[in-house]
Amino acid sequence: MDKKTIADKRTRGTYKINPNMSPQENINEILKITMPIKLTLNKLQSGQTASGNPSGEAFRMDGVSITAVGHHRWRHCDDIDEFRRIQFEMRIPGRNWGRESRKNWTVRLQNRENGEKRVSLSHVTNVFIELSNLYQEGQEIEEKRIEEEQLARQRLVDLRSKSRLPQEISLRQTTSAKDSYYISLSLDKLTEEQVIALSPVLIEALGIKKG
Repeated sequence: MDKKTIADKRTRGTYKINPNMSPQENINEILKITMPIKLTLNKLQSGQTASGNPSGEAFRMDGVSITAVGHHRWRHCDDIDEFRRIQFEMRIPGRNWGRESRKNWTVRLQNRENGEKRVSLSHVTNVFIELSNLYQEGQEIEEKRIEEEQLARQRLVDLRSKSRLPQEISLRQTTSAKDSYYISLSLDKLTEEQVIALSPVLIEALGIKKG
């Protein structure tokens, strides 16, 4: 099923951070409110919840990691008093590691005058949906690219077989010392277009050699 069709009802308002829970446990509660269906599916598929896992890795859902951070944006936060933001990070599948392949957004906690910390539920939902959609689009493009590469490799194998080209051609000519030469051509790296263009010439050359 297309992940974009799996949608939770949009939730508005704010969530009050519970100081008696860890930052990741608070994130888990936020996800239970904003996207219970996705969270349940993720738990069934991976057995992971936003409250953390034994390996210490960031919680991931639909290709997006969701982490509690404090003052330092790139450091995981375990102390509820230091909890400042929820960080969303995603790497687009198939791309090289670089700025254009990684997306990082944060949702800030709002500090109220009475000391409460709150976070916008709609903001959390919007950021997550945007990144998860980008991840899925990238995944679909990457899967299509891999499929096309596999088909191209198979076409090349079939074409090589039909063209009767060997993997390597070696030509040796020995007359006098000055006129002697040896040529070896490796053909295993030829592209489909090169095989089509060169096969008649090479087959003819091989025929001349054998003759």
